[in-house]
Amino acid sequence: MLSADARLSTGDTLGRYRILSRLRAGGMATLYLGKRTGAAGFARPVAIKVIHPHLAEDPRFVKMFVDEATLSAKIDDPHVVHVEELGEAHGTYFLVMEYVDGISLAQLLRELGRRKRALSIDLTTWIAAQIAAGLHAAHEATNEAGEPLGIVHRDVSPHNVLLAFKGHVKLIDFGIAKSRTQTKDTQTGSLRGKLAYMPPEQAWGKSVDRRADVYALGVVIWEMLTMRRLFDADNDFLLLERVRAPSVKPPSAVVKGIPAALDDAVMKALSPDPANRPASAEELRALLAHAVPSMTAKTAKDLNAVLHAVVPDLIKGARDRLTELLGEQDRPSAPPGANDQGRDEEALTTMTIERPEATALFEDDRDAQPLAPPPPVQPLAVGRSETTVPSKSRRPVAFVLVSLAALSVLFLVFAVGVTLAGSRSTPAVAEPTTTAPPPSSVSAVESAPLPSATIVEPVASVAPASTPAKAVARGTASGHAHKPHPPATKSAEKPCGKVSPEVHGGTPFFVPCK
Repeated sequence: MLSADARLSTGDTLGRYRILSRLRAGGMATLYLGKRTGAAGFARPVAIKVIHPHLAEDPRFVKMFVDEATLSAKIDDPHVVHVEELGEAHGTYFLVMEYVDGISLAQLLRELGRRKRALSIDLTTWIAAQIAAGLHAAHEATNEAGEPLGIVHRDVSPHNVLLAFKGHVKLIDFGIAKSRTQTKDTQTGSLRGKLAYMPPEQAWGKSVDRRADVYALGVVIWEMLTMRRLFDADNDFLLLERVRAPSVKPPSAVVKGIPAALDDAVMKALSPDPANRPASAEELRALLAHAVPSMTAKTAKDLNAVLHAVVPDLIKGARDRLTELLGEQDRPSAPPGANDQGRDEEALTTMTIERPEATALFEDDRDAQPLAPPPPVQPLAVGRSETTVPSKSRRPVAFVLVSLAALSVLFLVFAVGVTLAGSRSTPAVAEPTTTAPPPSSVSAVESAPLPSATIVEPVASVAPASTPAKAVARGTASGHAHKPHPPATKSAEKPCGKVSPEVHGGTPFFVPCK
């Protein structure tokens, strides 16, 4: 088995395939450009998806990888990338697929956004109809016995739609798809897929069916028409909140010129309640055709012309790279219309439109990777339901909670300090005077706290409020306080002929015998 830090290099072999170049890396696997050779010098390029070495030792991820191959192999449709083989070499699984010479829909939208342009309405709906056809084929796939597999893609987004330079539209990446044949669904406490394209039920962790893919395609169409993000936020937590409780404006409320029927089709697909959405991707495709009849006249040649008009340098670079890797004899044939400057300019003006308010979609490509493999999660109360969110999305919440806790502790310490300071402060003593104050005044002085700026020398004691006024007066007149004495006992108990220990007016006295 490949070690955790192993990487395939040019010239390495996997079974009967030779690695030519590394294309890109995803959450579960790395995609390579490979070459398969046969008799009489036969050779053709293929895309090889290899599970990451550090995940190849985890049976859970291996099963996901095998499930992707198994499900994808059951789908036979020109709008879905064809899976040719599931292989194993050096203890590592790899998936061999047809190589599509093209770019993703996300790349095209990004370049259009930079130019402040958008695809024409009829070409937008045509591309959406091709995606819907691929989804419907996946949803309708069956096993060898003819039983429906119940496949749900769960990750429909512009990143998972390939636009071949020849003008074909293909759906890719069934890595997190589910079917009825799987014994286990998404791991509890994790969300798989891109948050910005999830329907509410998927974002809440509920079970999903084909209508979840219909909703995701609705998000894609909305963004293609407006050239803006439908759901956007500064962090995953806020994004999850918006996705779970969507508030969507019709495309026509954002940009002008959207037909009312197209508005209705998109908003129906984006219904928060699955019961109100089109029942299938094929039904959504029919709604699009009814809303924009001119879309049915579009073909792969129109998309081919737009691609050459918008990303000519990208196309040339990709083809030069293929020629270098495969050799001139194996270079794929150039798509029709290539290097036709006049045709490219015409396509740019007729099949794209100005969109001054367009944003550079996917400029930072922050959601190019799905949330699989699932990151660590912790329970988090949202509204009345308990859910879980990726660890990244908890950071702002944790920061706020820690800050509030720290402030609460500081306030509590301050309050306790003030209370203790008030209880420990020495009561102020009245200035010496020969006139005894009323008892009520003594009590008030004892209970009054000292101002924070007043410094008073401590005294031995203060006469309590119950002390007779005369005793207080004598104490204050002498400049110091006297402790109160117990009341005199009965005369029968006093020793006669001796000096009494009692104090009368501050002086002992003699008790005569009877």
